[in-house]
Amino acid sequence: MKKKLLLATAFTMLAGCSTTNQQIIVAPQLMTNNQSIYQQIPMQLSITDMRTKQHLVQVLHEGKAAQLFSPANDFSDAIVSTLHRSWQQQGIAFSAVSANKIEVIIDSALISVQQSTLKYTTASELRLRVKITKGDQTQTTNFKSTGSSEGALKADVAVLERDFNQQLGTLLNNILTNSDIQTFLRN
Repeated sequence: MKKKLLLATAFTMLAGCSTTNQQIIVAPQLMTNNQSIYQQIPMQLSITDMRTKQHLVQVLHEGKAAQLFSPANDFSDAIVSTLHRSWQQQGIAFSAVSANKIEVIIDSALISVQQSTLKYTTASELRLRVKITKGDQTQTTNFKSTGSSEGALKADVAVLERDFNQQLGTLLNNILTNSDIQTFLRN
């Protein structure tokens, strides 16, 4: 009897410790018109992640440990590859040896969920900087996107993932269509 009770207790503890996939997929979708606006400007493209924590979603429960959701794919790579592809379509010629540089700096990227028994609230913030160096001139442009929502019962991670990707896509679209950046790159 004791063995059965011990086995049942161990099984329950193991089942309670198991977690679902603690990752979200980063796949921003852009709505830009990628027509050529640059005349094959040679540039280097790099990305710097200044965040101290690498998770993108944190679900906070009162009195419990936070659930952290990291990106399933490399977050920096998702941003830089999306921008690289779009800027190339716009006419930038990327090269590893160019003196002209575009650096994208990730300052923050987090959705924080406050989960209670019957409801949840979310607060999200994305902050990116784009630093462009052409010759002896440098321009830095800041981009920020915040959002919040609330709902009944439990936050759905798939919805959080979708909202994050939409927010990131909008922010990257703002970078690609920013008139100050376009003017600086063309001059």
